[in-house]
Amino acid sequence: MTTELKNKIQGILTVTSIKILKDYTSSALMLNACHLAIEKYNDPDRKILLSTTANIHEDLRLKPEIEEQLTNNLLIEKYSKEVPTKIFEYYVLNSVSVVDAAFEDVYETILQEYENSITEKQISDRIRNAWTNDNFIDYFINKTGIEDKSNPQKRIKETFDRYKEYRIIRHALLHNKGVLSDKHMRQLEEIHEATDEDSKFKTMKNLPFYTDKKVELTRDRFLSIRKFLYQFIYYFILALE
Repeated sequence: MTTELKNKIQGILTVTSIKILKDYTSSALMLNACHLAIEKYNDPDRKILLSTTANIHEDLRLKPEIEEQLTNNLLIEKYSKEVPTKIFEYYVLNSVSVVDAAFEDVYETILQEYENSITEKQISDRIRNAWTNDNFIDYFINKTGIEDKSNPQKRIKETFDRYKEYRIIRHALLHNKGVLSDKHMRQLEEIHEATDEDSKFKTMKNLPFYTDKKVELTRDRFLSIRKFLYQFIYYFILALE
């Protein structure tokens, strides 16, 4: 792998790490707004009946309009649980998508470097199937040559397996309201079984996600996902040094 190619890949990943942190900042601001809202609506001297459609311009209203009116207690309830959960879910959905897109850009960059006669359509087809049967992962490992199972800093396949678990979680949130289907459970089991014995404790089979067959995002889980995604990206930046 040439220095130029390595620098291109590191550049893509560096930009992605910044995106992950900026997306977290947006999420943190929204969570802060929830805390402020709870303080406001918890004031016993302020009786509020909030309409979800009151400020919609007449030209943009539905016919008939669908309105929800919320009292202080309902607002506190929503800002305490429902809204933060949506923020956590949005962060996972968006950030995993950002990481996916980054590695698809990396895939395209490597293909252009090593497949001289490849067409734009062929590149698009390869990228569309990048995560199927580990197509991208195997190609990345083969072309970069940085896999070294004896070195914890370069166990590339194992590191990608951890990320694949987060892709499964994202899929469950996006397509199945957080419920882990039989297929999701089977995929998590396969990843666990393929993991070296000394690393099995890291897999999601050990988390409540697996036991409950349901993705329930708490603040701590949200923060741990943020930490994982950032470290995952940074892992590859360092591995390419």
